[in-house]
Amino acid sequence: MIFETHCHLNDDAFKDDLDEVLLRAKNNNVTSMCIIAWDKESSINAINICKKYQDCGINLYPVVGLHPENVKDEEDLELNWLEDLINNNKICAIGEIGLDLYWDKTYLDKQIYFFNKQIQLAKKYDLPIIIHSREATQLTYDILKEHQDVKGIYHCYSGSVEMAKLITNLGYKLGIGGVLTFKNSHLYEVVDALDITSFVTETDCPYLTPAPNRGKRNEPAYLVYIVEKMAEIKKMQIDEISDILYQNAKEILRIRDYEEKN
Repeated sequence: MIFETHCHLNDDAFKDDLDEVLLRAKNNNVTSMCIIAWDKESSINAINICKKYQDCGINLYPVVGLHPENVKDEEDLELNWLEDLINNNKICAIGEIGLDLYWDKTYLDKQIYFFNKQIQLAKKYDLPIIIHSREATQLTYDILKEHQDVKGIYHCYSGSVEMAKLITNLGYKLGIGGVLTFKNSHLYEVVDALDITSFVTETDCPYLTPAPNRGKRNEPAYLVYIVEKMAEIKKMQIDEISDILYQNAKEILRIRDYEEKN
């Protein structure tokens, strides 16, 4: 069994063939997946997709939140819409939230504000968080250190081995996706250095398509290539590593608690 911890099936890239995408995922042993939002509309879409396809044979979990690239357009400083969604729906986690300084540092203060605001909501509602951090690893880590009663997944990890150890020591799992399969990817060193219990699998689809399908739209069915690469690095059998990675995801996302509450 494979757990897809980060996919954007609520993206327009999947609006015409979502049924087929889910079927291919199921046929490739993907049995659970988190559908991740980036703003109000995508949060609502994530919830609606999980409801619509609740009988598709895959466990679907909605994750709602405000992505750092979208804070410039957010006028509701209290995020009342997000709290309403949490209160009135079956929510697995808050995400993806964090910091992104790759394109523009203009809204850094606002990014930090909404990052902390959503962490506070996670505390209030006892939910894990899904972290987005791009060109902001140290600052993200410093903020997470201030909130050590919240745990979650550090999505699309791209930092050093040393920082990976610091982040996992806070109780986070590192999301490993298609970049691991890229030629000369430094993620090889991270996966090799840390215990397999430190990781979860993700695609971030429709982005970051793994080899051998680079250039195509990414989708959850391609998780198998990431698991195979991890098994190769860790010198483990695919079934064995799949089971551990699956349990890692269930643990950090507290799926048992989610099922009991909902």
